[in-house]
Amino acid sequence: VPLPSSLFFTGLTNINDHQNKQIEGLSIFRQGIKPTWEDVANKDGGEFFFRFKSNKTYIFDFLWEECILCLIGETLDSAKNFVCGIRIVDKSYKARQPMYRFEVWFKDDTNDEMKNNVKERFTAIIKNALSNIDHDTTTIPASSRDTNHTTSVEKFSMKIIENIEYRSHSY
Repeated sequence: VPLPSSLFFTGLTNINDHQNKQIEGLSIFRQGIKPTWEDVANKDGGEFFFRFKSNKTYIFDFLWEECILCLIGETLDSAKNFVCGIRIVDKSYKARQPMYRFEVWFKDDTNDEMKNNVKERFTAIIKNALSNIDHDTTTIPASSRDTNHTTSVEKFSMKIIENIEYRSHSY
């Protein structure tokens, strides 16, 4: 699976063109489910999402990889069939700065218990992923960091988590 930074606008290069077409999103969905609101599995569902504005695209790459693994390993979805997929969307072309939206789609907008469960798991994945990445070198393990760096990582993580939004696909 390609990393978002290899396909999207990074702020350091021009918007990536691929055979005169711009790639605006990457999606990983369960077999048979299309990443559209109109798909029968998505039409009565919704999504949790957050926006990420930063030229530190390696952070988003890492979150993308972690969430893919959690989707495949079914740790994002305790019911094993509630989450339909994940998607990352490049919104940089409008902002002219690196800006991405990360989405977790699920199939039943009326199931508050499962929605809360998915949000809790999504939040835990974000916290865990960001605590295991070094924001300066991306290679130093979390156990080697000083307290001030860990505090800044926690603040960054909390900023993302506090900005997780919800949107219904039902219309």
